[in-house]
Amino acid sequence: MSAAKNLDGSSGRVTTSDVLKAMLTENTGTHFLDSGGANGRAWQRNQGRDFDKEPSGILSVRIWKPAEHKADWDVTLSTYHFLNERVRFLPDWQARFDAYVESHDYERRSTPWLALMEGFFDDLKERGHEVTGPSGGDERFTVNTYNHPSFLSQVLQYVAAAVDDVPLYLLQIHGGADVRGGYTAPKFFGEGGHSELALLGDYQCVVACDKCEANWCNDGHSFGYDGGSGDPLNEYPVVTAGVLFNGKKVRGPAEGRVFLYADKSVSCPKCAKGKLHAYSC
Repeated sequence: MSAAKNLDGSSGRVTTSDVLKAMLTENTGTHFLDSGGANGRAWQRNQGRDFDKEPSGILSVRIWKPAEHKADWDVTLSTYHFLNERVRFLPDWQARFDAYVESHDYERRSTPWLALMEGFFDDLKERGHEVTGPSGGDERFTVNTYNHPSFLSQVLQYVAAAVDDVPLYLLQIHGGADVRGGYTAPKFFGEGGHSELALLGDYQCVVACDKCEANWCNDGHSFGYDGGSGDPLNEYPVVTAGVLFNGKKVRGPAEGRVFLYADKSVSCPKCAKGKLHAYSC
């Protein structure tokens, strides 16, 4: 990675982690029409957090029909860990984009960021570069994760393209409350060794046991066992200590059912020895 200015203006090497943390805490504004109140915007809630020490995914199980032992299952993937595992900051490309913005946004931030992001790739194409989709063979495309099922803790907006066969992402993170505004300044990223379409995995997750090999994948619809076969996770009965199940008082985990501990952790219904945890795919 080439040397560059740090985000605070000092010299040194900028890491992907540094850039992501700065984006997640970037002040994206407090417009009076935004619904964040005094401190409810994502960038405000992110102040002081130690993202590295936080889990990559959180599994949440909420019993909504106690008599039938039915529950809602939900997963929240850390936006920080998701991005840090999948992309790498590209300071040289960032410098090129910043220069483009300087020369094209004549009235100082009067041009929307998204127009500048898309215009940058159009400009590269006009200059003779081959600009396609990140996997080649199609056009560059724009994604806002609010528009499809996503497990991420925060909304992403990005333009994905391949320039001369190099996959690139020009990315913003939503830091406001209302999704229509409050996006960070765009930053340039390349692939981090995950895949050519790494960011498109935000609608996929896996729930796995920490003791046995049981795991359930979710592609935005339901938790299917071992990649979509039978035995869906969300069809297991969910119980807590002291309730009656099959005529007996529940005392703890058992095979064939999910036990919800007092601390909200979740037992594995396969082995009854481990606990379930959520991860990105």
